[in-house]
Amino acid sequence: TTAFVVAASSGAMAREIERGSIFLLLSRPVPRLHMMAAKLGSMMVGLVVFQVFILLGTWIGATVYDLAGMDYRAILLIMVNGFFLGMAVAGVTFPISAVSSDGGRAIALSAGLLVVLFFVDFLAGTWSAVEAIGPVSPFHYYDPVGVVGTASVPVLHLGVLAAFAVGGLALAAVAFSLRDIP
Repeated sequence: TTAFVVAASSGAMAREIERGSIFLLLSRPVPRLHMMAAKLGSMMVGLVVFQVFILLGTWIGATVYDLAGMDYRAILLIMVNGFFLGMAVAGVTFPISAVSSDGGRAIALSAGLLVVLFFVDFLAGTWSAVEAIGPVSPFHYYDPVGVVGTASVPVLHLGVLAAFAVGGLALAAVAFSLRDIP
């Protein structure tokens, strides 16, 4: 799911610039913000589809292997937390696409940054010396084991993931609106 979000969002505007199709899109009387919103909307639809297929795959697996005690409410909560994580990843990667003119470079930079953020979270969870920097990573706020254990998603986690998304998308909107496209 994260790979889909990285590919869809980090290359959203950068690929259009790289191909030159941005000039056709910008020649229309449509604000750049609307074009970016369309890219975001299509990525969100794909993210929801991924979440639905994950839920469907879990149900099929539980049915085939006769796992009668499956808690689908907890699975659904994990999917909600996963959706918010996907949106936070989009908030991290959309700004890179907004300032880049090369789709491949935007995807590589986004993937590299997310790998670093993932390892920040991993190290913060396993090494007390760097525990304090864990909250800078959106992955810190995705905890499926904790969701299953408590049968709830902490509102703080959803709020922080939403803040990553809104902040990054706002930054991308400003950057894309103000940039000159060569």
